Amino acid sequence: MTDTVQHTERPARAARTTSIGIWLLVVALTITLLVIRLPLFVAVAAESLVTETAVLGDEALSGAAITIGAGAAIALHAIGILLIAAVASVLERWFGPRALGSRLRLGAGGAALALIVLGQQIAATATGVAAVERGLPVWILGAVVALSTPLLFPDARSSARGYGRAIIVTGAIGGLLCIG
Repeated sequence: MTDTVQHTERPARAARTTSIGIWLLVVALTITLLVIRLPLFVAVAAESLVTETAVLGDEALSGAAITIGAGAAIALHAIGILLIAAVASVLERWFGPRALGSRLRLGAGGAALALIVLGQQIAATATGVAAVERGLPVWILGAVVALSTPLLFPDARSSARGYGRAIIVTGAIGGLLCIG
Protein backbone atom coordinates (compact mmCIF):
# COMPACT_ATOMS: atom_id res chain seq x y z
CA MET A 1 0.00 0.00 0.00
CA THR A 2 2.88 2.37 0.73
CA ASP A 3 4.25 1.84 -2.77
CA THR A 4 0.92 2.84 -4.27
CA VAL A 5 0.76 6.08 -2.29
CA GLN A 6 4.34 7.03 -3.14
CA HIS A 7 3.83 6.13 -6.79
CA THR A 8 0.80 8.39 -7.17
CA GLU A 9 2.34 11.26 -5.17
CA ARG A 10 5.50 11.57 -7.30
CA PRO A 11 3.84 12.23 -10.65
CA ALA A 12 1.56 14.83 -9.05
CA ARG A 13 4.52 16.73 -7.62
CA ALA A 14 6.63 16.31 -10.76
CA ALA A 15 3.78 17.78 -12.81
CA ARG A 16 4.31 21.04 -10.91
CA THR A 17 7.95 21.54 -11.87
CA THR A 18 9.56 23.23 -14.83
CA SER A 19 11.18 20.68 -17.13
CA ILE A 20 14.94 20.55 -17.57
CA GLY A 21 14.56 21.50 -21.23
CA ILE A 22 12.94 24.81 -20.29
CA TRP A 23 15.65 25.51 -17.68
CA LEU A 24 18.37 24.82 -20.24
CA LEU A 25 16.65 27.06 -22.80
CA VAL A 26 16.47 29.96 -20.33
CA VAL A 27 20.12 29.54 -19.36
CA ALA A 28 21.21 29.25 -23.02
CA LEU A 29 19.32 32.41 -23.97
CA THR A 30 20.77 34.25 -20.97
CA ILE A 31 24.33 33.18 -21.83
CA THR A 32 23.79 34.24 -25.45
CA LEU A 33 22.63 37.70 -24.36
CA LEU A 34 25.58 37.97 -21.96
CA VAL A 35 28.09 36.94 -24.63
CA ILE A 36 26.63 39.55 -26.99
CA ARG A 37 27.49 42.14 -24.32
CA LEU A 38 30.96 40.72 -23.57
CA PRO A 39 32.72 43.76 -25.11
CA LEU A 40 30.76 46.00 -22.72
CA PHE A 41 31.86 43.89 -19.74
CA VAL A 42 35.48 44.07 -20.88
CA ALA A 43 35.24 47.86 -21.30
CA VAL A 44 33.72 48.33 -17.83
CA ALA A 45 36.38 46.12 -16.25
CA ALA A 46 39.22 47.83 -18.14
CA GLU A 47 37.93 51.25 -17.09
CA SER A 48 37.59 50.29 -13.44
CA LEU A 49 41.00 48.59 -13.31
CA VAL A 50 43.12 51.29 -15.00
CA THR A 51 45.53 51.70 -12.09
CA GLU A 52 45.84 47.95 -11.48
CA THR A 53 46.62 47.21 -15.14
CA ALA A 54 49.16 50.04 -15.25
CA VAL A 55 51.06 48.34 -12.41
CA LEU A 56 51.38 45.18 -14.52
CA GLY A 57 53.03 47.17 -17.28
CA ASP A 58 51.98 44.65 -19.93
CA GLU A 59 48.99 45.60 -22.09
CA ALA A 60 48.54 42.10 -23.52
CA LEU A 61 48.59 40.46 -20.10
CA SER A 62 46.17 43.05 -18.70
CA GLY A 63 43.79 42.59 -21.64
CA ALA A 64 43.89 38.83 -21.33
CA ALA A 65 43.25 38.95 -17.58
CA ILE A 66 40.26 41.28 -18.06
CA THR A 67 38.79 39.16 -20.87
CA ILE A 68 39.22 35.95 -18.88
CA GLY A 69 37.62 37.63 -15.88
CA ALA A 70 34.65 38.79 -17.95
CA GLY A 71 34.22 35.29 -19.39
CA ALA A 72 34.41 33.79 -15.90
CA ALA A 73 31.76 36.27 -14.75
CA ILE A 74 29.42 34.98 -17.46
CA ALA A 75 30.05 31.39 -16.34
CA LEU A 76 29.41 32.32 -12.70
CA HIS A 77 26.20 34.10 -13.73
CA ALA A 78 25.01 30.93 -15.48
CA ILE A 79 25.86 28.85 -12.41
CA GLY A 80 23.93 31.30 -10.23
CA ILE A 81 20.87 31.02 -12.48
CA LEU A 82 21.09 27.22 -12.34
CA LEU A 83 21.25 27.34 -8.53
CA ILE A 84 18.18 29.58 -8.38
CA ALA A 85 16.49 27.23 -10.88
CA ALA A 86 17.18 24.35 -8.48
CA VAL A 87 15.59 26.34 -5.64
CA ALA A 88 12.64 27.13 -7.93
CA SER A 89 12.21 23.43 -8.77
CA VAL A 90 12.08 22.49 -5.09
CA LEU A 91 9.59 25.28 -4.34
CA GLU A 92 7.49 24.33 -7.38
CA ARG A 93 7.43 20.71 -6.27
CA TRP A 94 6.19 21.58 -2.77
CA PHE A 95 4.06 24.69 -3.28
CA GLY A 96 3.55 25.35 -6.97
CA PRO A 97 0.44 24.91 -9.04
CA ARG A 98 0.34 22.32 -11.83
CA ALA A 99 2.82 23.34 -14.54
CA LEU A 100 1.72 24.35 -18.01
CA GLY A 101 2.46 21.82 -20.75
CA SER A 102 3.19 18.13 -20.51
CA ARG A 103 6.55 17.15 -22.01
CA LEU A 104 8.07 20.63 -21.80
CA ARG A 105 6.56 21.95 -18.57
CA LEU A 106 6.68 25.52 -17.32
CA GLY A 107 6.07 25.90 -13.60
CA ALA A 108 5.41 29.06 -11.64
CA GLY A 109 9.05 29.39 -10.56
CA GLY A 110 10.31 28.78 -14.08
CA ALA A 111 7.95 31.40 -15.49
CA ALA A 112 8.99 33.98 -12.87
CA LEU A 113 12.69 33.23 -13.37
CA ALA A 114 12.42 33.41 -17.17
CA LEU A 115 10.48 36.69 -17.11
CA ILE A 116 12.84 38.40 -14.68
CA VAL A 117 16.18 37.08 -15.94
CA LEU A 118 15.43 37.33 -19.64
CA GLY A 119 13.66 40.66 -19.11
CA GLN A 120 16.77 42.13 -17.48
CA GLN A 121 19.06 40.65 -20.12
CA ILE A 122 16.93 41.89 -23.02
CA ALA A 123 16.65 45.36 -21.45
CA ALA A 124 20.43 45.55 -20.94
CA THR A 125 21.14 44.36 -24.48
CA ALA A 126 18.58 46.73 -26.03
CA THR A 127 19.87 49.76 -24.11
CA GLY A 128 23.54 48.90 -24.70
CA VAL A 129 24.58 48.67 -21.06
CA ALA A 130 26.59 45.95 -19.38
CA ALA A 131 23.86 45.31 -16.79
CA VAL A 132 20.58 46.75 -15.62
CA GLU A 133 21.20 48.84 -12.54
CA ARG A 134 19.69 47.35 -9.38
CA GLY A 135 17.30 49.67 -7.67
CA LEU A 136 13.68 50.46 -6.99
CA PRO A 137 12.48 49.97 -10.61
CA VAL A 138 13.93 46.43 -10.69
CA TRP A 139 12.28 45.61 -7.34
CA ILE A 140 8.93 47.00 -8.52
CA LEU A 141 9.06 44.99 -11.74
CA GLY A 142 10.12 41.91 -9.75
CA ALA A 143 7.11 42.37 -7.46
CA VAL A 144 4.78 42.79 -10.44
CA VAL A 145 6.12 39.57 -11.97
CA ALA A 146 5.89 37.71 -8.64
CA LEU A 147 2.29 38.81 -8.08
CA SER A 148 1.05 38.34 -11.65
CA THR A 149 2.82 35.16 -12.77
CA PRO A 150 0.60 32.84 -10.67
CA LEU A 151 -2.38 34.11 -12.68
CA LEU A 152 -1.02 32.17 -15.70
CA PHE A 153 -1.78 28.90 -13.90
CA PRO A 154 -5.36 27.58 -13.62
CA ASP A 155 -4.65 25.90 -10.25
CA ALA A 156 -3.49 29.24 -8.79
CA ARG A 157 -6.50 31.09 -10.20
CA SER A 158 -8.95 28.55 -8.79
CA SER A 159 -8.62 29.58 -5.13
CA ALA A 160 -7.01 32.09 -2.82
CA ARG A 161 -5.05 29.24 -1.21
CA GLY A 162 -3.73 28.12 -4.60
CA TYR A 163 -2.71 31.68 -5.44
CA GLY A 164 -1.04 32.08 -2.04
CA ARG A 165 0.94 28.86 -2.48
CA ALA A 166 2.07 30.01 -5.94
CA ILE A 167 3.15 33.38 -4.50
CA ILE A 168 5.53 31.50 -2.18
CA VAL A 169 7.29 30.20 -5.30
CA THR A 170 7.24 33.33 -7.45
CA GLY A 171 7.94 35.70 -4.55
CA ALA A 172 10.99 33.74 -3.42
CA ILE A 173 12.39 33.52 -6.94
CA GLY A 174 11.64 37.18 -7.66
CA GLY A 175 13.36 38.24 -4.46
CA LEU A 176 16.43 36.10 -5.09
CA LEU A 177 16.79 37.45 -8.62
CA CYS A 178 16.36 41.08 -7.60
CA ILE A 179 18.98 40.74 -4.88
CA GLY A 180 21.61 39.21 -7.15
